Amino acid sequence: MAETVEYCLRNVSGETRERLAAEASAGRDADTDDAGGVAVDERRCLQRCGTCYSEAFLVVDGTVAVADSHADLLAAHLPEADR
Repeated sequence: MAETVEYCLRNVSGETRERLAAEASAGRDADTDDAGGVAVDERRCLQRCGTCYSEAFLVVDGTVAVADSHADLLAAHLPEADR
């Protein structure tokens, strides 16, 4: 499972943002505010415009991951997101 996921705001759908937010908050300890889930960073721009305009992508642990859809990316890198 990924530790950090970054994405461009304009590259993902609202549904994908919701799934990433749910994954980020999963496992968060309310008493210590310690994230046991994935760190998710939403950015206006990751300066990967060519990729952003042409295909679905996420930056997972510092590496660009591309696929036909964000659902495929989430399934590959965040298998718990479907639970």
